[in-house]
Amino acid sequence: MARGVRVSAAVDRLGAYWELTKPRITYLVLVTTFSGMWVAAGGMPNPLLVFLTLLGTGLAAGSSSTLNNFIDRHVDALMDRTSKRPLPTGRVSPTEALVLGIALGAASFALLATAVNLLAAALAVGTIFFYVVLYTALLKRRSPWCTSIGGIPGAAPPLIGWAAVSGDLATPAWVLFA
Repeated sequence: MARGVRVSAAVDRLGAYWELTKPRITYLVLVTTFSGMWVAAGGMPNPLLVFLTLLGTGLAAGSSSTLNNFIDRHVDALMDRTSKRPLPTGRVSPTEALVLGIALGAASFALLATAVNLLAAALAVGTIFFYVVLYTALLKRRSPWCTSIGGIPGAAPPLIGWAAVSGDLATPAWVLFA
């Protein structure tokens, strides 16, 4: 029975880490990343490139969400809607969340830089920075400009997809961004 309890605890813990990455938001990020790839390629891009780009972008999205959870943990504990998240409930420690968020971001950059291209990797890191530092940490509860700044990382995934296919940010990529 003890083995079953340990397995159950491990599954619960993995579920808490997964929850930190906000998988539903990540799914939407991946859909819009793929749309940028599709438009840049003029149809279906190379399937391996799609896989690697979506994996790297998914890691970046998971990093952003996890670090957002880390920064917002005290406020999340006070709100009914967010009080059951992994950090306020203690299912994941702040240190674990911080390490996970940084590791996901580093893995995203490493994968995109080595398997896709440096521009896509730089855009992914820039997206993490805009969302975590500018939006979450600096502006979210302090400025009416937070939504405008927060829109930048929200609109960046098609740019990442475009850059993955083309290696540039031509005018059509900026139309997708806008």
